[in-house]
Amino acid sequence: MKCPNHALDLVKLPKVPSLGVATSDMAKQVREVQADVKNKLEKANAKYKMEANKHRQFKSFDVGDEVMVFISA
Repeated sequence: MKCPNHALDLVKLPKVPSLGVATSDMAKQVREVQADVKNKLEKANAKYKMEANKHRQFKSFDVGDEVMVFISA
């Protein structure tokens, strides 16, 4: 059980009678919009990552390969 952080954590909230149909429909619509936004953000981020990684090349070196290293501060 979680320890209370504030005095309001100790107060029992009154039970709310069942909410109306309009309220539950609005809550459902908000959840759908949030899910849609999340999916679009994930899709946009994946597209951005793909475009950003196009110019990057993976380089692997073997033991004994001579390489030049530039270190900037």
